[in-house]
This record gives sequence, structure tokens and C-alpha cells, in this order.
Amino acid sequence: MAVDWSQLKVLIADDQRLILDLLFHFLKESGAKSENIHRVANGDDAAKVLASLPVDILVCDINMGPGNGLHLLRKIRSGQAQTAPDLPVIFLTAHSDPPTVKMAMALDANGFIIKPVAKKQLREKVEGVLANRKPLPPGKNYTAVIVELSNAVKAASAMDGTTSSRKEKQRSEEHTSELQSRLHLVCRLLLEK
Repeated sequence: MAVDWSQLKVLIADDQRLILDLLFHFLKESGAKSENIHRVANGDDAAKVLASLPVDILVCDINMGPGNGLHLLRKIRSGQAQTAPDLPVIFLTAHSDPPTVKMAMALDANGFIIKPVAKKQLREKVEGVLANRKPLPPGKNYTAVIVELSNAVKAASAMDGTTSSRKEKQRSEEHTSELQSRLHLVCRLLLEK
């Protein structure tokens, strides 16, 4: 099944404005219409959009708040969000540690992309997920899936200010600043093409 990008409705959720802008740009270049691409900064806002607008696919960060991506996917899969429980969900995240990936798999995430993402990679993942949709396993209890991020993952983003020590917070801020600098450079290079 080929994806009709001009009709595709996408919700992207990420707490970094630069990532939202980059994904928006990539999706537009792939053929999606601007008015069909919706952007939010956290899982709670994503749930609100899902309740009010039909979307074909969700591209979502994991470590954001309020309402991280795993909490959002658990709501979707368990029927607690006002959208189809089998909505295709692709996680776009900097966290590929085994416990986080295991939680995403337990919630039947449809795809997983490690940041930073390239346009071709995003396009191929979206097309692959939509072309290979599978029904959810009947009777699976998604509400029982524990979706708490590890302390290491929480500290890595330092987005919510809950790091346990000043040194950890400083390291996290330095790491975030370095990642943002790299992303700015990548965006600038991509936009110059």
C-alpha cells in the first residue's frame, strides 16, 4: 500500500521546538500538507489533539512531560484516549536503553527511531508502519504495562528539573546543549540543500 502523503494526517509530539520544526519540514518535503501536520510539546497536549482531530499516525518523543510518550501510548492502546486503540505510533527518541525499548514493545509501538533523524529515515519508517499495519493482540491488558522511565533517562533530559543532584543537572544541561547545537547544524545544512 502506497502512502498518499497529500492526504496523510500526522501528529508530532516532542518537547524540543527544534525537533518539532525539523519533523514538520521533513513531513512537508515528503508531501504532507501543512494543515495536516499537528505539533504539540507533550503527551497531555497530544491526548487533547487526538480527542479533537482524526490523525493517521503519531510520531512521538518518549521523555517529555507532562505525560511522557509511554503514558500516552498506554492510554491509546488501552482505549482511554479518544482515538483508535490501534493508532500507528512511532517513537522518535534519544533513549534506546533496553528497559525503555522493552516498555515500548510491550505497548506494541509500531516503530522506533533514534534521534537525530534524517528525512529519508522518517519517510521510510512512516511508509513502512502504514504499509504493514497489524491488528493488536486481542485481550491484551495494556493498563498493566509499567511505563515509568528509569532515573537515568529522566536525568538525561533534565527537562522537568527533577534531577537528583546539581552535578547531574549540569551534565544533563551540557548534554542537551550539545545535542541542540548538533541539531541546529543539521537543520541548517538540510535547509541549505
